[in-house]
Amino acid sequence: MELTMVVATTLNGKITQGDKSGSSWTSKEDSEFLNKIEKQNNLIIMGSKTFEISYDLLHLPTSDKLHVIVTRNKAKYSDYQKEGGFEFTDKNPQDIIDNLVMRGYKKGLLLGGSEIYTLFISNNLVDNLYITIEPKIFGSGKSILENLPLNVQLKLEEMQKINTQGTILLKYKVITDSILQKQEIPLG
Repeated sequence: MELTMVVATTLNGKITQGDKSGSSWTSKEDSEFLNKIEKQNNLIIMGSKTFEISYDLLHLPTSDKLHVIVTRNKAKYSDYQKEGGFEFTDKNPQDIIDNLVMRGYKKGLLLGGSEIYTLFISNNLVDNLYITIEPKIFGSGKSILENLPLNVQLKLEEMQKINTQGTILLKYKVITDSILQKQEIPLG
């Protein structure tokens, strides 16, 4: 399965502003890109924190789009469970991907925060990375990945300036042989 990680960051690698959750600080052009790429995919994998932040933006799923939410507490979300729409899982990343492949999914998006990104990239499950770099610097906030012994090599495939402020959209291919080791990371 081809899994594409989509992330927006500041120049200094922060995906949140301080302890605030979400990416309401990103540009209109980044939001437009995210909406466009979401429409091109029928599978979105995310962590429970991202689900909670973006639930209202998801516009109740249609039968052609599956949202898989990775969580430690499936019971907490039982009211949201909808087959073919929202599925909640506490399985490890490889089991999640294996199950989705068995069900016929060939590609999907990975959205979230540093926990979910680290969980999937450290298990060698990310094939592509879209990263929007906003012309901002935050003194504090969460980084793209958690502090782990990773050595992930990327190959730049596309680069585009998407607004006059200097927001840059990059597309990378993950060189899968470059990841040091699989990591067991607790779910968010």
